[in-house]
Amino acid sequence: MPTDRTLAPWASLADTAVTRLRSAIAKDEWFDATDLETVRDDARSAEGLAFKMARATARLDPPNHLPEEQIAAIRRAGGDPHRTDAEGRDRPKVRIPNDTLLLTIRLAATLGTFTQKDKALAEGAVTVIETDRPIGAELFQRVLRALLPVGWRIATGFEAGDGIAIDVHVMPTDDELKATVERSRRDLMKALSSALPILIVTDNIAAFPDAVRRGCDVLRLARPNADIILTALSASHSATGAIDGIPVRAALPTDAHLARIDDTALLLAFRASSPVEVAHRIAATTGPRAGDGPTLADIAGGGKAEAQARRMVRDLQAWQSGEVAWYDVERSVIFNGAPGTGKSYLARAMAGEAGVSLVRGSLAAWQACGHLGDMLRAMRDSFAEARRSAPAVFIIDEIDAIGSRSDGDRHGQRYHRQVINAFLQELDALGEMEGVLVVGTCNDLTAIDPAVLRPGRFDAHVRVPVPGRAAVSGMLRAAFPDTDGGELAPAIRAATGLTAAEIDGAIRAARSAARDAGTGAPHKHLLAALSDRVYPPDIARRIALHESGHAVIAFALDLGMIERIALTPGGGEIELARHKVSGLLSELEDHLVYDLGGRAAETLVLGTPSAGAGGPDNSDLAQATARARNIELTSGLGLSGLAWNGAVSDLDAAIRDRLQNAEARATDILTAHKADLLRIANKLMEHGVLEREEVEDLVATAWVPAERSRTVGQDCPEHARVLREGA
Repeated sequence: MPTDRTLAPWASLADTAVTRLRSAIAKDEWFDATDLETVRDDARSAEGLAFKMARATARLDPPNHLPEEQIAAIRRAGGDPHRTDAEGRDRPKVRIPNDTLLLTIRLAATLGTFTQKDKALAEGAVTVIETDRPIGAELFQRVLRALLPVGWRIATGFEAGDGIAIDVHVMPTDDELKATVERSRRDLMKALSSALPILIVTDNIAAFPDAVRRGCDVLRLARPNADIILTALSASHSATGAIDGIPVRAALPTDAHLARIDDTALLLAFRASSPVEVAHRIAATTGPRAGDGPTLADIAGGGKAEAQARRMVRDLQAWQSGEVAWYDVERSVIFNGAPGTGKSYLARAMAGEAGVSLVRGSLAAWQACGHLGDMLRAMRDSFAEARRSAPAVFIIDEIDAIGSRSDGDRHGQRYHRQVINAFLQELDALGEMEGVLVVGTCNDLTAIDPAVLRPGRFDAHVRVPVPGRAAVSGMLRAAFPDTDGGELAPAIRAATGLTAAEIDGAIRAARSAARDAGTGAPHKHLLAALSDRVYPPDIARRIALHESGHAVIAFALDLGMIERIALTPGGGEIELARHKVSGLLSELEDHLVYDLGGRAAETLVLGTPSAGAGGPDNSDLAQATARARNIELTSGLGLSGLAWNGAVSDLDAAIRDRLQNAEARATDILTAHKADLLRIANKLMEHGVLEREEVEDLVATAWVPAERSRTVGQDCPEHARVLREGA
């Protein structure tokens, strides 16, 4: 059957390089053979080394170099007669080490054709080959010699000499000895003044000055694809230089998945005995697996975070279809929120929804690799994997562990600076290529260096809340698909307000309890598994009143939009999308009233407040105190007048009075809207989570705007005293 495929344009270049490599190996005795002269003759033989690269990528004519009975016997044994020679061998006499062979073919594919190779060898040419990971200078030079024209040599540094030469610089990584890195850079700068063509090999082109990058032809070392694998197999797993490529190609994963394969995994796969088995091993390592991960269909009630994820996936798909340019794609986001809220799960769902590769990295994993040099190498490896996996979603977990260069930690300042600088360098380099969505996850957005957070590096910062009712329902129905929805309803209510991680834990506990009891109904154990994660009714009611108090104040003073109210394991939470403010005293005092609205609601309905408003530095009371202190000391709106006083002053009494006045205003507003307060609190007790539309439906349609804040001194005894006494 005649060929029906076009030969890869680089196949002739690869054919020549493999032939020369095999000849060099034969002469240098890089192999184990008893008859050296026979092997040398075979290495020089056109029949033995004129590899029929087309046969690796095309349909083959029936093998005619073997008797029919031998062909039939080979096929009955599951072999490939195309790769078996007349002596019954299915491997070449002269074997090229697989790392050398694969790099040779990848480099040939990178250079493309003899014409493109000649362009890189022209006088004065400067070509950069960017690799995914460091490549040893000795290995690269060995491969390059096989690709250079006859008579060419590789110059070492800034040397002179007879013959035609190319100056090759395999750049060391930044984490090697500083003296080594600096010496390599000096040698390169010196070489630029010569007329020799220069070839630079680096795994970190982002470290080069812009002038160098713009003045060079930059080529990315070709990632493995089906043609490269098949061509390599025709040289490594065939005595004739041919294989039946059709079953091999059918067994290989897509080129997008092949591009992700790790060098070690590829070398392990090539140890298999036949080309088809090599392909199966590669597929087991890199190929897609149905049901491996979630999609956005598995997520509901994720609010702004879910909407952001869907928008970015739509942008990526529009770019893939050619509808929009990559420049117009929103391509990076940080999801922040409490531990266990499903930030990483959401990022995984983005990859599943888009049908693209998922690459994961984390600051903790990088730091666990060892000292600074090891950590930076691991970081670069993750970014390199993301680049070669495009289109892809690249998750960077625990990004807040990157820290900030201004955190005041003098002991670790130098370490943090180097880590952050390297991280920024990698982010910028990744931003220059197309097809990778970057998703960072963190618990504390404020701990991250501002340079990391700026647009262009991370375009959006979105909070991920606890799952809403729809999401909880979806999780439990997926976990117990054979259970009637009515039976799950109590568990859905009990689980609403918990984090995704806590719900997963309860599901596992219920299944374990069912196994222990010998029953086949794990859903019947779910409520018991959730019981220790749910507040008693009296505590839940206090929390619901507290959060509802904040909501009523926000509506009354028109502070913004309530996005969500939830009862959570940490007590409760409310998401307020605040309106922009001008910094007027009345606006600041309105937000003081909001801060204390939860405490006021508890007191109004239950008679006494709890400690729920206090606690850590992000608590209601802490924020209110900080806000009142700023009014008095640093905003120029308090008793200190036109002055900024960063230190503690003698105005603590004035600050306390301002807080008491704000709480009194909150009580007045809540008393006027007590029916709304109770209606919201009761519904929150019933459902656990209320979304914006639900809260708006619960609030009375006719709101009388609450009285705005009074001016300083009119309702504050301490202010009046100070003004009277001229303090």
